[in-house]
Amino acid sequence: MGNNWAIVVGISQYAHMECLPYAKQDAEAVEDYIEQSAGIEKVYTFLDDSSDLTLDEGVTIPAHPTVANLKRFLQIRFATPFLQPTDTLWFFFHGHGLHHANRDYLMPKDADPLAIENSAIPVDVLVDYLKQSGTNQIVLVLDACHTKETQFGQGFGTDPRGVITLFSSDYNQTSQSIENLKQGAFTY
Repeated sequence: MGNNWAIVVGISQYAHMECLPYAKQDAEAVEDYIEQSAGIEKVYTFLDDSSDLTLDEGVTIPAHPTVANLKRFLQIRFATPFLQPTDTLWFFFHGHGLHHANRDYLMPKDADPLAIENSAIPVDVLVDYLKQSGTNQIVLVLDACHTKETQFGQGFGTDPRGVITLFSSDYNQTSQSIENLKQGAFTY
C-alpha cells in the first residue's frame, strides 16, 4: 500500500471577484477529514489565513493562496519526484474556476478575470506539475465553477488529460451552498 499526500486550497476572500463564504470552511473540513480519517501522511494547506509552509527542501513559502505563492510552491515542491508510482496524490480546490480561451483555470485569491492568463493557474499546467511528483495516482477534487460573468467562457470542467477528477459542476452550472449548514453542497 502506498503513501497518500494532499494539497488543500480554500479561498473565501477574493480581491477581484465575488467572495465565497464557505470555501475556507469547506477546505478546513476536508483537511480535518483527511488528517484524521483518510490516512494522508502529508497535507499542504493554502487558506486565506494559513501560516507559512516549510517544504522538505528547507524553503519557506507563504501559504496564502495567491497566484505567486501557489506557483512558487508548485515549482519548488514538484521540481523533482518525491512519491512512488503506487502512492496517491490528492488535490482539493474550493474557489472560483473559469473557462477561457479553451482552457480551464483555477482562480487564486488575487486572480483578475480581466487578466486571466497572468493571474490564474491553468488546470492543465497544474496537472503537469502534479504528474512530476512520481506517482501515477492523482486525484483532483475541484469545487469550482465559472463565474456568473458569462462573457468569460462556456463553463468549467474539461478533462485534465486522464487524471481522476471530481467536478462540483458541469458546463453552464454553478456550485451551490447550503446556507443552513454553512457549507458548500459539493463538499457536504
